[in-house]
Amino acid sequence: QKLGSVLTKDLKVSDTEVTDEYKKEFEHIKIAYFIITPKSAIDRVKLDENAARDFYDKHKSELIIKSNLKGAIPDRQATFEESKESIENHLKETEARIIISKDAEDIYKKLVARVENKGDGFGKAASSLGFEVKNSALLSRGDNLEDIGPVSRVIDSSSNLKDFEISKPMEVKDGYIIFEIAGRQG
Repeated sequence: QKLGSVLTKDLKVSDTEVTDEYKKEFEHIKIAYFIITPKSAIDRVKLDENAARDFYDKHKSELIIKSNLKGAIPDRQATFEESKESIENHLKETEARIIISKDAEDIYKKLVARVENKGDGFGKAASSLGFEVKNSALLSRGDNLEDIGPVSRVIDSSSNLKDFEISKPMEVKDGYIIFEIAGRQG
């Protein structure tokens, strides 16, 4: 207790900080959002001819073909030919994620400019850029959305946004999300 009081005696926490943390924990929000997926950039990925072979050589001990259910055939290491297609798909998706991380910032700028200059709403602006906008139900910190995963990071970043303000791109399970706060429940 003495150590705790010595370490915390000069610490000050403002009412705003307490309110912000309380909101993160207990406030529910609705979001309108779209996701920029790696599939949108797959056609722009150019793989080196030897990339799959290099990956296989470095990770072949991890590429295992599981046995059948009865165990008559033991687990074994996959050959290059057996794993080539899945390796190429993995490498393409990894490279596509790098591409969309750069694209997401450009899309965000175009979206904000369209909302500010043309007076479009989030949904109309996103549709004009070729994205399908989804609307969530009320979300709290512990919730999950199928294409986003855990929403706790979205909740944290939403505490700094006003209603109908557009978020910066954020990496999620299926790509990058851009969203706006469509409603709050205190």
